[in-house]
Amino acid sequence: MFLNKKDILYVMMKRDELISYIEKVKTIDKAEYQKIAELFKDAVMEDIGEIWEKHKHNILMELEKIKLCTKDSTINSSTAIGYILEEFIIKQLPQEYARFVGSTTIAAADFFWKDKSKIELYVNFKADKGGKSNNAVCAANKLINLYSQNKKPKLMLIFKSVYAINEEKSLINIEEIRSVFLESFLFEYKKKVNKDNRNWSKEFNPASGRLQVPPHQSNASIKNIPTPDEVNKFITEELPKLLKGG
Repeated sequence: MFLNKKDILYVMMKRDELISYIEKVKTIDKAEYQKIAELFKDAVMEDIGEIWEKHKHNILMELEKIKLCTKDSTINSSTAIGYILEEFIIKQLPQEYARFVGSTTIAAADFFWKDKSKIELYVNFKADKGGKSNNAVCAANKLINLYSQNKKPKLMLIFKSVYAINEEKSLINIEEIRSVFLESFLFEYKKKVNKDNRNWSKEFNPASGRLQVPPHQSNASIKNIPTPDEVNKFITEELPKLLKGG
């Protein structure tokens, strides 16, 4: 999905509305939480969509005039493209956003909305080859640590740039952008904690595995997002128990 010019004008008003809404809102319960989610999603879709539009949805993968993503290139099937696209986007975001500083191995998200006065809004940026290869969210322990820092409402938008590689021209073609909130499918983990088994220590730690978007939840509705208190309690109290049990 990409926004046309008419849609962008509409969403730009939504982005201004997000700033205004956060300034005016006094309490954030379920209705306010979902409204902020809607406005934040629109703002992020607009900002990243405009960046890809500016570059005609293409990135030439070339270094010192050497084409890098040609046939049989090791880059084509590596995670390098994800890091490149992430950095490419973050460096062009407007001033309302900020990036995490330090190693990407310790952060649960990639960038966030600067204004954390009443709610914390995070974006987990994903590059997805062909729209089917990247369902990871983040390591469960990172998510638990982030949401345990305070009781302030939080939202995590999982944003995907779906791409294909033109090996003849060494071009990354951005075919579609998608997004879904972690909170919109969070309670699916009560049935089964979908995660991989990545582990960085000698002793296996189930919380090191990366949580996965459950099957058929890639377009979960904002209407599924529960209250901020329910989200905080589940991530900080229930999820750790589920991980130990599974």
